[in-house]
Amino acid sequence: MFNISDVANLLGIKRLTEGNSFNVVCPFCGDTRGKMNFRIVKDGELANTYHCFKCGAHGNMLTLYADLMGICGVDRYKIAIVKLRRRCMRALAAETAMTAASQNDDTDRGGRNSKS
Repeated sequence: MFNISDVANLLGIKRLTEGNSFNVVCPFCGDTRGKMNFRIVKDGELANTYHCFKCGAHGNMLTLYADLMGICGVDRYKIAIVKLRRRCMRALAAETAMTAASQNDDTDRGGRNSKS
């Protein structure tokens, strides 16, 4: 499962802080002072929400994705979730492939070093 942090990463939103509640550069108004907050968890419950205290933009991770990707209409959330799942799966597959390649490189280096 993915969360608003994963969506921010996929959309290339610049983080200013880290954690379960983190500030970002607002993708709507461009504020760089940390007025936009993303919240993954609130009071022990999954939140996946955002709010910009400068321009007032707010919503959940599907609203964020749909608005920034220009997805409109009555089925915008259905479309957004399908597209997000696809992008997350592709990103996860690419990350897994890179990790496997890196581990293979380390193994190869170790094998060569032990023969020396």
